[in-house]
Amino acid sequence: MAIWRTLVRLLRPRVRLEPAVARLGRPRLTLNDAGVVRCTACALCAASCPSHCIDIVAGSRLPHDITSGERMAQTFQVDLARCVQCGLCVEACPVDAVRLDGALPAHVSDVQTLRLDLEALKII
Repeated sequence: MAIWRTLVRLLRPRVRLEPAVARLGRPRLTLNDAGVVRCTACALCAASCPSHCIDIVAGSRLPHDITSGERMAQTFQVDLARCVQCGLCVEACPVDAVRLDGALPAHVSDVQTLRLDLEALKII
């Protein structure tokens, strides 16, 4: 009976898994039509991150900015040294503010350059 189970296991068709995100790269934040970051500081991306490389501090939106929600990210930091490029943050974001399609650095001279802040995440 054990031989039969082994043969069935070897002969069964293999399932090909497709990645959740087709092309992975450096994380970046998207902007809305007004040029403001779409992030509403809900922290779902940080909660879904298995390597805990995302840190968000929420702040209130400016009075004249009525684009989406009452909150915005006051600080948004991603540590590329800890990021595993899994794409879970992209899947978790309800407002499509996070993307993994930026250019990854080819080499770095200092570990501090791998910590991206809000302004660095706006750049593609």
